[in-house]
Amino acid sequence: MGRFLGTPLEVLDNTSGVNFDRLNDAATVDFSGGTLQSIDDPASPVTETIGGLNITKGANRFEGKYYVAGATHRFGAATMDFVPAAGGAITLASPPALSNGIIGPWATHDGSDFATVNASGQVVAYTDYKTSGPNTWTPDDNALVDGAAPVLISTDRTLNTLKLTNDASISIQGSSILATDGILVAGGNSSITGTGKTTAKFTKRGYAVNTRSDTYLTVSTPIVDNSDSLSLIKSGRGTLVVDADNTFTGGVHLQEGTIEFTASGRFSDGTASKGTIMGYSAGTAAQGFPCRLVLNGNNITLPSLSGGGEVLLGAGTLTIGTNNASSVYDGAISSTTGGNLEKVGTGTLALTQEMAFNGELHVQNGKLHPKLYQQSVDPFASLSSVRLGSAATAGGIDRYPRHCDIRAGCAGGEAHGGCAGASTCRGQRLNAGAIGKADHHRWRRTSDGEETGLVASVEGALLQPGWSKHGKPGGRPTNVGFVHRSLMNVAA
Repeated sequence: MGRFLGTPLEVLDNTSGVNFDRLNDAATVDFSGGTLQSIDDPASPVTETIGGLNITKGANRFEGKYYVAGATHRFGAATMDFVPAAGGAITLASPPALSNGIIGPWATHDGSDFATVNASGQVVAYTDYKTSGPNTWTPDDNALVDGAAPVLISTDRTLNTLKLTNDASISIQGSSILATDGILVAGGNSSITGTGKTTAKFTKRGYAVNTRSDTYLTVSTPIVDNSDSLSLIKSGRGTLVVDADNTFTGGVHLQEGTIEFTASGRFSDGTASKGTIMGYSAGTAAQGFPCRLVLNGNNITLPSLSGGGEVLLGAGTLTIGTNNASSVYDGAISSTTGGNLEKVGTGTLALTQEMAFNGELHVQNGKLHPKLYQQSVDPFASLSSVRLGSAATAGGIDRYPRHCDIRAGCAGGEAHGGCAGASTCRGQRLNAGAIGKADHHRWRRTSDGEETGLVASVEGALLQPGWSKHGKPGGRPTNVGFVHRSLMNVAA
């Protein structure tokens, strides 16, 4: 079995006259986010034979000439772009059962059409689109809207999939609902507007949006749950512009490309809503294709955030954690214009990359695990301020970094130490108005034999019980305004 887990590009070079069969003919290939490409000498074409195909997660691309002798399976929210090489084919001996003429709303042919198979099992572009008006659409149709003239939908319409090209525009009138399992934007900047709503035909499949490279789809009508919790699956290298107050609760799989927010755009952020997964998984490995969330300076709340990619804050605030789930985010969060990050909810958010924004970090509730650095590095150096907790909650930072000043105005904060055993440990500081506590396990012994804590209070800060004014566990709270002079990195 071959596994291509998060590999951006794996090339099978069959141009040699000797080694021209790179995979065992019985091997099953697992796609988990990335591209598998076979190349050959046009003068001596080679078709790579494999035993089976499992499309397990993320956005995937299958390029070249292949014969898949066994079954092809797709799992979860995974998507696949089949790209047969010139003069060759990708043949599936046992393809998935077709869904109204196509492999599925998750499968495309060279990013330009939904994919199907011909009588020989070869993956080809689907071309039998219904091009007549929406009043003729049925649940089994794969419709095509071509051109900028607005297509008006005045009654509820259900169809299998929808392809948009050449700046296509759809307006959903009144309280009408457009239900479809997949939208493919194959050219231009398309839009869905109006006072109606959109949803999936079959909720269990999710609501798949594929935007080809250099295309945009702006959706100004809310995406809502159907009979069950609906998830949004974004693939393709183009951009989905979120311009509505969406209420679907099944979460977002941003597998490829970009999701941008307008001032009117948001995702459901209730405690029962699932979060956003960037890249191919909820883990910490690199994703197969670049993916970005662009806030455009707007304030956006996500129930949780995981996977890997890039979040561009602008001057906006990204709030994470309303569903109280713990998650790991293996990507960048950046801003040079004062963007902020706020952690809410009781769960833990673990960050494995640096925080490259210059606004405020506010851990209002739950815990934040920052990236671990060498002792001499300040992971919060770019931030304007750091706040822990609020008047009613106790937010904290676990695996606490070596350097940080906790700004005024937070209450109930909790900062867990991270300097155990360090030879040159530097303490954190709680500024005026801050209330905090720290693990008494994270201590070191100074040269004079005194056990020194990691937290110093200055100018009216208060440390919770468990710290004495001499920095030893089990005592009363430190005196207001007390500064332990033996601590490093403490202002006079």
